[in-house]
Amino acid sequence: MNSTGSRLTLNGITGMEYIFDLYTFNDFSELRSAFLPRAAVYVFTRRRATKEGFTHDLVYLGETENLARRFDNHHKESAIMAHYANCIGIYGATSNEDLRKKIEADMLAAYDFPCNEQINK
Repeated sequence: MNSTGSRLTLNGITGMEYIFDLYTFNDFSELRSAFLPRAAVYVFTRRRATKEGFTHDLVYLGETENLARRFDNHHKESAIMAHYANCIGIYGATSNEDLRKKIEADMLAAYDFPCNEQINK
């Protein structure tokens, strides 16, 4: 897994701005030992090169209290990979679960994430 050195900004339905640090990966197994134990909101994307740089197709959005363990047995791994995800964005968030869930809900209401079960916009 490699840091892209770039960021992805997503705006929630409330207008709140969330900035994700981006990392590319080739295989989901790379994520299992890639992160320190910390709370975060994360987004999987399919990162594609364009003439202007890169574009991101949104795939899945989630939150966790512990990034170090979250990807050991992720319930959406197959669906995420079926959408050709090759990039993960990390938004360092509070350890407060209610606040992380509010951040997640804010973005789920603003975008279509095909692998999320929640009702998107």
